[in-house]
Amino acid sequence: MTAPSSDGAAIVDSGAPAPREMPFSARIPPTTEQRAQARVARAAQRAAWPPVRQPMGEDVPYLKGLLRARGLTHIPEAEPASVPRLRQLLRRAGITQGEAEETVGLSLAELIERNKGIALWWLVATTLEASA
Repeated sequence: MTAPSSDGAAIVDSGAPAPREMPFSARIPPTTEQRAQARVARAAQRAAWPPVRQPMGEDVPYLKGLLRARGLTHIPEAEPASVPRLRQLLRRAGITQGEAEETVGLSLAELIERNKGIALWWLVATTLEASA
């Protein structure tokens, strides 16, 4: 296809879309010092976590398998449950907050309140099991 240009010459359209300009600059990888600072910050955050209850017995491999099946493989075992993080992980697993609340019969905040001190991964796995 051709179209006239401002000087009257024909411009040939190759059919390919024009490259878009990126509205942001390219991502600059973190330096070694920035990575070290991030590691220290994460370690401090994890040290501030309160101790959590963990399941015992034969259920653990089954529950971990439920998480793996949904692609949730990097949840720290000592991470306490919180509503924003629970919502985030359920969304990654393909379950909306409304579906989860309907399945368990409680809001996410009430679920965490009734299971005080439970590990986040355990709560996510049991919610996935209930919604299956």
